[in-house]
Amino acid sequence: MTFDNVSPRRDSVIFVRPKRTPSSVRALEQVVGRYAKHHGIAPGRIRRSISFCVLGATLDRVRTYDDNPAFVIKGGVAIEWRLRQSRATKDFDAIFKSSSSELVDALDEAFKNPYEGFVLRRDAELEDIGKALRVPIKIQFHERSWGTVPLEVSTPEGTSVPHESVRPTDLADFGLVGPAALPCIPIRRQIAKKIHALTQPPEEGRDNPRFRDLFDLWQLKDRVRADPELRAECKQIFRLRKTHTWPPKVTVYDSWGEPYRTMSTDARLAVTDVHQAANGLEEFFVSIEAFRSRIFASEFRDIPDAIAENTDLRDVIYELVGEQPIPSKVLEEPERLARFRQILEILVSREIDVSEAVRRTERYIPRQESIHRVSDRVFPDGWASELVRTQFSRFYNQALMMQLLAEGHTKCFVPHSSEEVANSPCSQQLAGREHELGVLYQRLIDYYSAGEWSAEPRIPDNPHCTHVVRPN
Repeated sequence: MTFDNVSPRRDSVIFVRPKRTPSSVRALEQVVGRYAKHHGIAPGRIRRSISFCVLGATLDRVRTYDDNPAFVIKGGVAIEWRLRQSRATKDFDAIFKSSSSELVDALDEAFKNPYEGFVLRRDAELEDIGKALRVPIKIQFHERSWGTVPLEVSTPEGTSVPHESVRPTDLADFGLVGPAALPCIPIRRQIAKKIHALTQPPEEGRDNPRFRDLFDLWQLKDRVRADPELRAECKQIFRLRKTHTWPPKVTVYDSWGEPYRTMSTDARLAVTDVHQAANGLEEFFVSIEAFRSRIFASEFRDIPDAIAENTDLRDVIYELVGEQPIPSKVLEEPERLARFRQILEILVSREIDVSEAVRRTERYIPRQESIHRVSDRVFPDGWASELVRTQFSRFYNQALMMQLLAEGHTKCFVPHSSEEVANSPCSQQLAGREHELGVLYQRLIDYYSAGEWSAEPRIPDNPHCTHVVRPN
């Protein structure tokens, strides 16, 4: 069944999946009509759900340079699929990972070939609506009009665009072949965005109109536990948008009461009073904020786990990876630098490990495409491993020292590493000792950000360095 939480009507007609694929709009409409009567859903909503699935499947044809989805689905469509219920959603919202100047070409590529009897095309020029670009997508089925979907596409917010595979509407109910899963914004990020929208202060003299976000959040919050990952997403969204602080309060407006009661009653939610729902959400925010992990690495191999647990630190690392200089002849061309930043961002998010980051660096930033490709000094044996390990360690230690300095620390400690080289400068002069935090931080900045060479040992001191700094 397409919508798992919809029960058949007692007086409904029997619905049986068609044995053959509908060969015309009329035949498909008849299947939709029978399904609608059986489940008590408006036929128009079912038509839109089919259209959303077809549009999502065609957009999923477009891939990034590293073979990831170029479009990530968000908004009401992603919620509809997660909650397995029909909604009043009319727009299809997506994030496009490349620049907006490449969007038209990407859409044309997606719609170049039919999808299971459906043909899609842009029905107008792109319209700039502020934070997104809008374009109507005309859909035909076997050469007859099926419908139009308003597509709204935004560019990435922040440095990383992860996705989760979500099961969409099951087109087999209508005799059609559809995708098993489509890329959607991760549920924790979607919750974070909705929390921000729900609690954002409105313009003076106006109400915040986002009571539907309260309705959505009340359902989504039970599908994910409060944990450091969710806290990190919330803090990142609030930091990027800079409109109000985390954790927020929910302001309930008089205009919310009746529409929220109607929506929650129709959806059979346990809480139909808007004030009770708002109080419940604020308790949810408190439970999210309770996860304030402070776990630090003792050597290089601990860094991934430390980043995963110390979510505030990870936020700082994301910013540094996206903004700080990375002086390296390997990365002199802008496209090579941009690709390496993306690899580091994915590594920081723990979607890949260090070994995979090295493989991707070799594949997507190949030596043979560099202007320095003939230089063995620029590209020694193991150059990709050295580059990844050095910059991963550099950004972790830089972020941690920044955080400690901001908290008023003046000292730090460098533990011995189980993999250290005993006669290296950092092992002999830094490991096992307390140091002036500001001094080590400045050495890192001078070398890794400004590209100024110095004989003074630093953390990391070389591509094979496994030392890290810790709070004293």
